[in-house]
Amino acid sequence: MGFGLLLIGYTVAYLFSLGLGGLANYAFAGFLIGYFLCYLGLSELKKYTPAFNYALIISIALTVCGLYETLVGLDNILALGLSLTSSSISVVFGYARFFLDCAFNIALLYGAVDISKRVDFEPTRNMAYRNMIFVAIAYAFELVRILLGLFAFASVQSIMSTLTAISLILKIFYVALNVFLWFKSYAFICPSEDVDMKRKKSKIEFINKIHERNDKKEQENMELSRKFYEDRLKKKNERKQTKNKKKK
Repeated sequence: MGFGLLLIGYTVAYLFSLGLGGLANYAFAGFLIGYFLCYLGLSELKKYTPAFNYALIISIALTVCGLYETLVGLDNILALGLSLTSSSISVVFGYARFFLDCAFNIALLYGAVDISKRVDFEPTRNMAYRNMIFVAIAYAFELVRILLGLFAFASVQSIMSTLTAISLILKIFYVALNVFLWFKSYAFICPSEDVDMKRKKSKIEFINKIHERNDKKEQENMELSRKFYEDRLKKKNERKQTKNKKKK
């Protein structure tokens, strides 16, 4: 359906961008591969709702940014002396990717809200709304940090390391929330024709046992989710009936 590719692409792109461990040295590879996988996933998801078209368009722009940063990365490693990697151009691309990243996350969550409404799956819809708030807070804080960094006042520079740490924590938080959202969407949202689709058996018995165990767990989760919503719908109808009786 597309959520699988989106999950992988988003995780790769934003895990590398966090720069944890030694990933910062290879961030350019994560950007290019991650955003391209997001594009492929969104190309499928837009078939089910046009709300993902916004994220799809932005993913193309981010893939271009990823291609540029790949050139910068290779130039730093191989000393190619490319004129495209001048400091002024790098600054422009840095700001462009910052605003594109913000728009991309909001657009993705907007698509998640819309498709959740279409399939009437409230958990992912509520998660998407919640994640929008944290994404907005994280990028607003980062924008303030960037603007403060433009000033050379000693009082401002003294707190920059603290602001950078807070900004990183906020980013890790919203990225983790979004990764979980894409995983939950991948697990519980699927086309109607795939609901009863049987998995093809492998010639390797060990693989079949793993598939059987996973299918059983997935079926249990779907059954719990179905029962949960049936109970909620029943309670909702009972409340409506009670209100109607009071009005009469």
